Amino acid sequence: MSATEERAAVWARMLQMYRLAERGDSDAVDRLLAPDATFWDTDAVDLVVGLDALRDVRRGRPDPGDDSAFEIETEEPLIDVHGDIALVRHVFRVRKGGADVWWFVRNTSVWRRSNGEWLLAHNHEDVLGDAAVIGRWAVQR
Repeated sequence: MSATEERAAVWARMLQMYRLAERGDSDAVDRLLAPDATFWDTDAVDLVVGLDALRDVRRGRPDPGDDSAFEIETEEPLIDVHGDIALVRHVFRVRKGGADVWWFVRNTSVWRRSNGEWLLAHNHEDVLGDAAVIGRWAVQR
């Protein structure tokens, strides 16, 4: 597989994870995560280590109510693949329940190939705030 194909495969996996998250399918998302994955999660102060700890964080989140659907739009990533490890850096915006407010997020993730399958090994997200305030990705709808 060429370097371009490797990068495309990793990015496709990241986008798959976002589409599953938009649908609220945490079980399917978890199948894309390494069992020992670590997370700097926006809802946890400490490093989240492993899927069980991630599930605990999810359970501690407020009930989303009827407006739990959300939408994610991404920018083009910067991806490096070194053997069975890939480093992905990108930014995205997210909005919840069709709201007018989009939140701007930067993301760095590490993916590890295991048995030919890319699994998320580490994820770090920084929520920077309302995209309109930041001046990036002004919503023109």
